[in-house]
Amino acid sequence: MPFKNRLVVTFRPRYIFRFNKNSTASSNNFDLLKTLLSSETYSALGNVRSIIQKLESENVTGVENVFHRYSSWDIYQSVLSLSYLQKQRQQQRQEQHPPQQKQISPELISTLTKYSIYSSAVYGWALNVGLRRKLPKTTNNLTNFLKATNLTAADVIHADLKSKTGRPAFIVVKDTTTKTLVVTIRGTLSFKDVLTDLCCEGENVNVETSSTSSWFRRKIVRAPDPNFAAHSGFLTGARSISKRCKSKIATFLEDPANKDYKIVLTGHSLGAATAVLLKALWADSFKGFQTNCYVYGVPCVGEETGYVVSKLDNVVGVVVENDPFATISLGHLVEISRRVGWFCREKEVRERVCKMRGEVGGEIEARVIWEKMEEALKLKAGVDFTTKKFFPPGELYKLAADGKELTRVENRREEFGEFLLKKVGLDFPLHVPNVYEDSMRKLNSSFHKV
Repeated sequence: MPFKNRLVVTFRPRYIFRFNKNSTASSNNFDLLKTLLSSETYSALGNVRSIIQKLESENVTGVENVFHRYSSWDIYQSVLSLSYLQKQRQQQRQEQHPPQQKQISPELISTLTKYSIYSSAVYGWALNVGLRRKLPKTTNNLTNFLKATNLTAADVIHADLKSKTGRPAFIVVKDTTTKTLVVTIRGTLSFKDVLTDLCCEGENVNVETSSTSSWFRRKIVRAPDPNFAAHSGFLTGARSISKRCKSKIATFLEDPANKDYKIVLTGHSLGAATAVLLKALWADSFKGFQTNCYVYGVPCVGEETGYVVSKLDNVVGVVVENDPFATISLGHLVEISRRVGWFCREKEVRERVCKMRGEVGGEIEARVIWEKMEEALKLKAGVDFTTKKFFPPGELYKLAADGKELTRVENRREEFGEFLLKKVGLDFPLHVPNVYEDSMRKLNSSFHKV
């Protein structure tokens, strides 16, 4: 028997997170995990539990628990209705404000293509097996990364390709041909990475700065913006990476032979968000060395006008069109829950919208219904709506999945301010790293055709 003499331990999350203020049994169950899990994983689970607890309290977050209040049929019809209205609004915006085609330099296309390969290769052999359906010659992730990026073992400064909760996998290499030190951070690939993703509350960030001649190593803390906040899970990952590799990077850059090097931070998904926050932490470090950040499938990291999202320079992000992770934050989920809840209560309205889905036209009526919903929710929300939306950071470009077009995003809120519902579910396949790499390769090839 293949499973003979094996001990299998199964955890049931509903018992971990099902608790109330007057119950000590649930606390005891959760505390039991402290003896079974690493401190990082236990801490992350505690953060997730806290978030769930807040989500259950509508007066704190503004979320509406539609799954407890309404029938599955009501929710299904409401999702269809809301999806139809969102699609109508998208079409109206595109007609009123068609995208402005601005010239993008071939050099930027080449750079984005290059680091999309890095961001994809850091996933290792699992990417080829799981997504490309190719068997690798070796299961050594470092070897696969070096082969994909045309580097050698001598170019590796630091490699930590096994992730833990709050500690993403990453690699630091030197590219001697371009004199670039590249920090590549892996995205979500394990359950522990998922826990990092789920720690999605806002947390204030302090920039690591320095003084005196030993500026590479000393840490002095200052806050760049008193109202600044960022995704706490990604921020924890960035701090962890800084702690593990900053001194090695400092040692490398202190060598006079490396005075002409620049730094590039890159990654996909969780790796993208962590790379951006790492750049924020290092905003006042490594002075005299240019630091650029190229990220792919970057999720929502901070508030729209916050330091990381709108004030951090030299951050370029690529988001495949309709990638759902660019519009997922607690604020987005609160908003969508309220809209679905409104349709659940307004039976006649949702039934009318469902009929409109099979009719020609209806744009004006759809706009009227949308405005009616927004006005009702504005009145209902009152002052208890405190959960703010987070947005993708940096100078953003929208990439067509077929690799035929790359356009600059001019209005962050208009492009990423709304979580879009789909009749057939979310477009998760558009988020995977090989889609970004393959699309950028196609785009780069078309740009450089003679």
